[in-house]
Amino acid sequence: MLFVYFSFYFSHIFVHDLQHVWFRWVLCFFCSLLSLVCSPYSVVCETYGSGIIQPLYDDSFYVRTSCATEFISFTYGKVDCRITLTRDDGLIVKAMIDINKMKTVLENGIFLVEGNNVTLPYDDMYLHIFQYGIYTKLTSRILPASTSIIWYNENSKITTFRVRAHSSVLNVVLCITQ
Repeated sequence: MLFVYFSFYFSHIFVHDLQHVWFRWVLCFFCSLLSLVCSPYSVVCETYGSGIIQPLYDDSFYVRTSCATEFISFTYGKVDCRITLTRDDGLIVKAMIDINKMKTVLENGIFLVEGNNVTLPYDDMYLHIFQYGIYTKLTSRILPASTSIIWYNENSKITTFRVRAHSSVLNVVLCITQ
């Protein structure tokens, strides 16, 4: 009789544990589905070649100008970011990255941070600029880790320039429109 009682007791615990484990798996499954639906997606604003521009949410188009042009402008919390590009014969000869009034200028293969010539890798309290394979990457500690600026230099000119961020980060965005 004692054996029957123990076997009933343990089988009841086992069934209860299986139900608990099953409930946890179902809960994990639905939470993962919810995170996929609600998660922010990565957006990219880029320009490459002699003037092809891929805005955040639209089709690519071509721009030919030698004027300084605001490429992208966005706000994250209280941090303002504005990037201005200047082209010469189609390729970018100057990029000015302004993150909360801290100016970084890329011109003729030279990096200027707040007017001072710097070499790579560059790391200070706010900015981190480093080689990223064949590209150069800039991140800022006052912007989310998901936000990065990446470019490719060729003969002191920039042939590819890209800003990547998560959609939830961007607020009041302007990436060149047609």
